[in-house]
Amino acid sequence: MTYFAEGYDLLPVPPRMTGRMTVRPGASGELAVHVSYVVAYAFDPGSRVVYGPADLEPFVRVDRDYILRSGPRWAPGSRGLWTGDGGGFYTSIACRTGNPEDLAPAFGDPDYGGPSMSRAPGQFDPDKPLPTKGNCGE
Repeated sequence: MTYFAEGYDLLPVPPRMTGRMTVRPGASGELAVHVSYVVAYAFDPGSRVVYGPADLEPFVRVDRDYILRSGPRWAPGSRGLWTGDGGGFYTSIACRTGNPEDLAPAFGDPDYGGPSMSRAPGQFDPDKPLPTKGNCGE
């Protein structure tokens, strides 16, 4: 699930997405789900100045495992969907908009001054390993 920072609206176009989801059996009563995908969201700049598509279109890259547990083998508190190993990578995002969990386009940074998109191997390709360092320095 992706939350958007307050005050930022999407353009009237659907997000673009590519990737895959695979499912395999885990332990008894477990289903292991792996997702690897990239989503691009096109934000409406309104009256803000933008210098190119990277300024208003952040990319979210996710490579993560989920575990679904059901049945009597698992205690009631252990049943359901659980996050497993994995992580995310964000490109062309605002790094300082308040809540670090909320997605905002690059033009949302208070010190935004133009395009700052840097390339990381695999940032747009779910078939490549997930980059290890995001564009906000984490």
